[in-house]
Amino acid sequence: DPLTPGSSCQPCDCGDGPCDQLTGQCVSCQGNTEGWRCEKCKPLHYGDPASYDCKPCECSDIGSVSAECHPQTGQCECKERFDGRSCNSCYPGLGNVTAGCVPCKCDSVGSISALCDPLSGYCPCHPGVGGADCSFCLPRHYRFSMAGCSDCGCNQLGSLSQECDIDTGQCECLDNIVGRACDQCQVGWWGLQEGGCLPCNCDDIGSVNSSCDASNGQCYCKPGVGGLKCNQCLPLFYGLSIYGCAECDICNKPGHICDPDTGRCVCPPYTQGPECQYCLPNCWGHQAVRGCKPCNCEPHGSIGLQCNEVSGHCKCHEGYAGAQCNSCARGYYGFPQCRPCDCNRAGTNPQHCPGGVCVCDDNGQCPCKSNAAGRKCGECKAGTFGLMEEQPDGCVQCFCFNRTTQCREAESTWTQVRTPRPRALSIIYDNITGTENAFPVNTQEVCYINLAVPGSRGMSLNGDESRLNITNNLRIIPGDAWDVEIGVSYLFDSPVYWQLPSNFLDDKILSYGGYLRFTVETEGGNTRLPSAVLSSYPLIQMEGNHLILEHYPMQLSTSPTHSVRFYEHFW
Repeated sequence: DPLTPGSSCQPCDCGDGPCDQLTGQCVSCQGNTEGWRCEKCKPLHYGDPASYDCKPCECSDIGSVSAECHPQTGQCECKERFDGRSCNSCYPGLGNVTAGCVPCKCDSVGSISALCDPLSGYCPCHPGVGGADCSFCLPRHYRFSMAGCSDCGCNQLGSLSQECDIDTGQCECLDNIVGRACDQCQVGWWGLQEGGCLPCNCDDIGSVNSSCDASNGQCYCKPGVGGLKCNQCLPLFYGLSIYGCAECDICNKPGHICDPDTGRCVCPPYTQGPECQYCLPNCWGHQAVRGCKPCNCEPHGSIGLQCNEVSGHCKCHEGYAGAQCNSCARGYYGFPQCRPCDCNRAGTNPQHCPGGVCVCDDNGQCPCKSNAAGRKCGECKAGTFGLMEEQPDGCVQCFCFNRTTQCREAESTWTQVRTPRPRALSIIYDNITGTENAFPVNTQEVCYINLAVPGSRGMSLNGDESRLNITNNLRIIPGDAWDVEIGVSYLFDSPVYWQLPSNFLDDKILSYGGYLRFTVETEGGNTRLPSAVLSSYPLIQMEGNHLILEHYPMQLSTSPTHSVRFYEHFW
């Protein structure tokens, strides 16, 4: 107590922790310690309290007699057969703590050692061996032995699964496949691939037997016989028989070859001439020794039976196609009597009209759009009207305000509605010395607006009429029939819009499917609004019946002429 004469302050001796200011007893001990001076470990802890380093005993609930451990070493008191500081493992030769440390039962064949894991009780197994006691082969393994179990190795192409017989290792093979691992073709088959092997199909007369090379399918031929299947005589041999082919007589005539049937000296197939240098009529593709090939022009589709002597292509009638004119051309159907499909472009699915030619099926049915019908797709389905090529569905769904679902296209003729005369807009920029410091204009920055008929002096407007009308966030030029002059002090930062004369307004249902066309010509200006600004504003805006429709072009155009269709897909 510093207030008592002769007394002095002592250090706490609590490590880094605080102590009571009067008694010196430690208030908060560190490192799992306790006591007046933190001089001992807490219960169920062990270690060196002087170093404030006490650790939990962590005695195993299964293998320990109690939760207490030796205060210095931390050794728990173990039950019989348990071992380790925490009593969480078994004595050598015992295993499986949760079962109470039972004796190891490692299989003498499948185990590497008789000692099992002291914690889990699992024995160390040879490769491919499984089980806690190493007593059987793992899946997809076979032949249990002291060397372990072998991998089945079933061929993925030739076997039904990757499992094999546990003793022999024989995999379950697909048809015509053999071998322990199903990796070989049966005799008479070749070319192991997905789905099995291919048949050799060796010729019974020309082949030595029914087998063939497993890699390429080449049959084993008799003397003088050739071909993949041993079904033809080799060059300079003839007369295929059970003994093979006989050697031809000497043939010295230019261009001639040995006849594969008789052995005589003859021209190659489909050739003629003293030296067999020409193709026979209606044949093509002359080659020495090989001869020519028949044209095989289809009589219905070909103009004559002679084909091109180089390419072999026959000359086809209109509506026919193919090298032999043996099929209908695109846009025709019904071979051999090919007839034009005559699909209606407006009602036919454009995906089936490549290059502008629509195709139909073998019965002449054209592929119609969803709302088109008929063999030629030239009709509208019930409940639709107005067959048009630009309509993705072919026809438009009737909209009769739930009174009926049936409608038809009006029998009317379109006429053009034109403006009485062109309109001109003149913009006068006052006091602008450079665009770099010009700020965007707004309606309050318009100095004046004059309306004038050509040849007149013009009228100066006052009040609200001298400002640009703001409608739906668009700046509208006043009036619908006059030329306009606008004076401003700053550059515009957005487009301005004309409004159409009254004869363009009112109900536009009879204009459905028509076009609004206009031309905007400019002169004298050299500053164009940025594309990002122009693309954020509509080219045209219509309003009526509490609806606002806007048209945005697919891409900005530099052309002065614009054409927009009155069609819902474009608004």
